[in-house]
Amino acid sequence: MARPDLSAERTEQILDAFERSVIKHGIEASSLEKVAQEAGVKRPIIRHYIGNREQLILALAERVVGRFKLEAYTMIEDLGDTDRLEKLILKLTTEHRDDVADSVLIYENLVHVGMQLEPIRVMIASWTEEFISIIENELRADYPNASGHHEVACGLVAIHYNHVSLKGLQLKPSIEKGAELAARRLVASLDV
Repeated sequence: MARPDLSAERTEQILDAFERSVIKHGIEASSLEKVAQEAGVKRPIIRHYIGNREQLILALAERVVGRFKLEAYTMIEDLGDTDRLEKLILKLTTEHRDDVADSVLIYENLVHVGMQLEPIRVMIASWTEEFISIIENELRADYPNASGHHEVACGLVAIHYNHVSLKGLQLKPSIEKGAELAARRLVASLDV
């Protein structure tokens, strides 16, 4: 009888451990040895299922970007048929998962690594451009005759990224409200 293929399960186990290690130590200090220890496996297991350190980082980036894409497209689907832009502004400036601080920390580490590893840089830049395009399409739907959709979408994404990155600090509610009002002002600039 053939042994079951553990590739998917082992890969997930290793990537989960890598995420935990990045949260604890940062990506630079997360050696294959630390990841193996965190995963409860021997280092050759990481090489067997994922590869070298660069391949491990690439696999993590693919996982994280994939997660963000799924969240973004789910967010757009959840807007429904009415008041889509209103709901979008609220989602971009107020609603976030409880584990957002960990996700932001991992993403920021990947952005930093992306400055040295071209495939990571391209992946994250491509996702950011796609996210801006998603928001831009929503703006065009509500303001088809306006100009400046791209600039406003860039601003909304910047507000969202900033808001999410600061969420773990538990800042005053007035700062969250400020992000929402800034987003509203940007969108209102299309109605000129």
